[in-house]
Amino acid sequence: MDDGPREAYNCGAAIGVKRRVSFIVTTYCEGTIMRKLLGTLFLAGAAALVFVNTSDSLAQAKKAKGGVIEVSQGKDGKWRFSIRNADGKYLGGTAVGHATEKAAKEIVEELKEVIAKAPYVTKKAKD
Repeated sequence: MDDGPREAYNCGAAIGVKRRVSFIVTTYCEGTIMRKLLGTLFLAGAAALVFVNTSDSLAQAKKAKGGVIEVSQGKDGKWRFSIRNADGKYLGGTAVGHATEKAAKEIVEELKEVIAKAPYVTKKAKD
């Protein structure tokens, strides 16, 4: 059985793909173009997701000019806070757990007031 003349079409010359086809060549060529287009759109979408802002507290800390105060609930159900600078570096926090998130935030506000007004006191070790 003769399928008719076969000709070589090089639709994917850039990637070195050659196919001999005896049916509609445009289907293959358009499919290759469509594949490349969809692949490019997929990569562009993936790149966009990488650069989208997230709600992660460390990402917020890096964006904030002065840092961030994180208030979180521990496994024991108690609330604690951590203070991080603009680069996300840990500066301080509480080891003491508070019963509610509101109580932890009240302590943070009190700490802000004390730090704003408190003088430095240097203590030397006793011999």
